[in-house]
Amino acid sequence: MRNFTHTENLFRVPPEVIEQLTAQADAGDALACFKVGRYHYVVQPDEDSIEKAIDYIEKAQEGGIIEADVAKAIILYNGDSGLVDREEAHNLLDKGLDHECEFAAELFSRNIINGNNGYKVDRQLAIRALEALIAESDNPMYYFLYATALEAEHSLSAARPWYEKAYNAGFLTASVNLAVCRGYNDDYELVDQDAYRDTLHAAAKAGDPTAYCVILMDELAPDIFEQEEPERTESQNKLIEGLEWCAGNGCVLAAHYLGEIYRYGQYGIEKDIEEAYSWHCQASQWGVSDSYEALYTMVAEAEIDFDPNEIDDVLDYLALQGARSQNEAMLRKAVERYNQGGLKDFDTEIEAYHIPAYNALPDEPEEDEPIDDDGRYDPYV
Repeated sequence: MRNFTHTENLFRVPPEVIEQLTAQADAGDALACFKVGRYHYVVQPDEDSIEKAIDYIEKAQEGGIIEADVAKAIILYNGDSGLVDREEAHNLLDKGLDHECEFAAELFSRNIINGNNGYKVDRQLAIRALEALIAESDNPMYYFLYATALEAEHSLSAARPWYEKAYNAGFLTASVNLAVCRGYNDDYELVDQDAYRDTLHAAAKAGDPTAYCVILMDELAPDIFEQEEPERTESQNKLIEGLEWCAGNGCVLAAHYLGEIYRYGQYGIEKDIEEAYSWHCQASQWGVSDSYEALYTMVAEAEIDFDPNEIDDVLDYLALQGARSQNEAMLRKAVERYNQGGLKDFDTEIEAYHIPAYNALPDEPEEDEPIDDDGRYDPYV
């Protein structure tokens, strides 16, 4: 079951397995419906994948698959079936918790560690709950979430043994966190670059796309400006091909990076606004909130051509989706557009969730001068 509840695993399911499961689902197998629904929801291989996901997941619910109730809660939290409905999503999540469902425990833990989906941050509760779960289960996701809570509540050094445990149990997604733990101190100062890089390279060799993405952006990309031809072109091609591989294997940030590279012509790579828009669309569909902000700006500033009669609807959609994904800039835009007469079909959602969140935001900072980012700009310097 973890192959279909843990997001990173879904990108590794062979196409022939999905084909077989789809046949079983279409024949009425409720568990297969859940698996196919989750695959479409996370990977989104088709233009109508979200519609397919909702249909299959609802059929799995009818068949009594408790994980499908949790999957439907995620859909309701994200508003994928129309409006965000946290009350019903909470009810479905509580049902999963009552049935001691791992998928429900994982989602609940993330909610209270990060303050997602209307939950208040309560990392002490998360730590206690995960300790109880770990005592009864070898689920590596529990180890990872426990480490995440310990890092946020205490320190990197407190979290390190549990990132180690998650990684050694086969949870490759923990690799980047583990690399940071091995290479940085509790003040997030780099103290052992070899340990940091060795961890990333070992994970990339084992097939982790996120570790490889970090290697590409940390080690390959910055050197491109110092290279002569033909080495520069070879490195540019390796960067693009590598990021495309990472994105195709489940590293959602790689899709965002590709969008930025093509949008700004970073690392000497030719600008391509259509390609940038396409990659940001993909990244946003996979939940990268910054890509909604990038898309919004591209449309609002006419970087990409749209029918003038459609622009307001597109901007409304991007602002709302960005607000749902907890992007602060898009939350501001969504509420502003609502107050100006837009998004009226979503008035109950905006009044219930987004306006209270907007009112809790700090004052908006003054805008800095825009940066012509060719890839050399380092915001951390």
